[in-house]
Amino acid sequence: MTATPQSEAPTSHTASQEHQISPSMSKGITLGLARITQLLNTLGNPHLAVPIIHVAGTNGKGSVCAYIDSILRASSLKVGRFTSPHLVHVRDSITLQGKPLSESEYLSAHTKVEDANKKHDVQASPFELLAATAFQSFKDADPPLDLAVVEVGMGGSTDATNVCPRPLVTAITSVDMDHQAFLGNTVQEIATVKAGIIKQGRPCILAPQAHAEATEAVRNVARRLEAPLLEISATSTSSTTTHLSFCNQPLEVKLPLLGSYQAANATTAVAAVEALLQTVDASKAGCITAETVKIGLESTRWPGRLDCIEYQGINMLLDGAHNPASIDELANYLKSLSPKNTTFILALSSPRDPLALLKPLVSALSGQEITVMATNFSQPEGMPWVSAVDPSEVAKAAQSLGIQAQVTQNVKEALSLVKNLPDRQIVICGSLYLVADTYRLLESLQEV
Repeated sequence: MTATPQSEAPTSHTASQEHQISPSMSKGITLGLARITQLLNTLGNPHLAVPIIHVAGTNGKGSVCAYIDSILRASSLKVGRFTSPHLVHVRDSITLQGKPLSESEYLSAHTKVEDANKKHDVQASPFELLAATAFQSFKDADPPLDLAVVEVGMGGSTDATNVCPRPLVTAITSVDMDHQAFLGNTVQEIATVKAGIIKQGRPCILAPQAHAEATEAVRNVARRLEAPLLEISATSTSSTTTHLSFCNQPLEVKLPLLGSYQAANATTAVAAVEALLQTVDASKAGCITAETVKIGLESTRWPGRLDCIEYQGINMLLDGAHNPASIDELANYLKSLSPKNTTFILALSSPRDPLALLKPLVSALSGQEITVMATNFSQPEGMPWVSAVDPSEVAKAAQSLGIQAQVTQNVKEALSLVKNLPDRQIVICGSLYLVADTYRLLESLQEV
């Protein structure tokens, strides 16, 4: 890890001018801080009750949040976490001490938020209501929380989570092309928006970047805000062990999350925790040791990312990969496995180009028999703006690559069709919403 000097004086224009993007609306997505600020104010500003670590990025931010959360809980701290989108149920996006909110906890906080929204005619968006529910849950937690880990929903500067004025630490994971309609048409523009979570004088951790322009964009923002910036270098890893350090103490860790990219995510999380030692009081900092960091990393759970599960005798790999960068990571992982015929059960959130996601997968499995089951996912709760790409478009894209493909109504139908196919791996990917449908299917079977 190397620290970037922050000696250059800030420029005369303000950070808000640099980061500001016009509030946008498309399919129910409305960016901006005016409504969430008004809503939280009517609730007594619950977002100020618990200090936070704030994490933005294109890929890996959920994993980084999960690692940080697990490390802090292994260090005997009481921790809340907000990540999005939710997986199986809307309340699983908010956790207290590693457990999703109970139904009663969720309803208690959400009712307060809904009532305030209606009483004061805030007209908050669904995501703003959920973010406010998370902050209210953190405030109401019993026993009280020491801190919370908060993942940006989209972008950074105008994301509803970016209302906390003084996060203890910020972290920015790998930045790539995604959500261009809202964040910008270049990696530099997108990185600048994501760097909008950086705050004056507060430490920021920057994960390894594939694009130099992303690194430079974050450096510029950190320099202007006089925020100490720690840039993470490549991490040494083997098939079983990741080598990193905490406070100059070397650690060998067996990461529970699959994928070579998890080494960078884990190192980013550890760096954020190390930076935290400089911004929290001594009573909390003293709980965090190299041993608790190792325990926390090795006990991290983060479903939906390279998750191997079994369904009625079918071995499946579930991965929420949904943009070119994350699909490349999935392709690299599949390439590392023993050659095997593969069926992809695939659904994409609109707007996505099916060819952009299919080509890396086909290339990674060159010489193997590939089939595609193009399908839908169910409407995620509280997210009316989300819709699936027409499965027939996905199937046509696969066929244009010479891949056999067919359309199915849902993941249950797709799995029924692949159940008896011999000697092949089943990969469910393209959208976390599709992965969530699979988990719900498994849950329903367990309840029978």
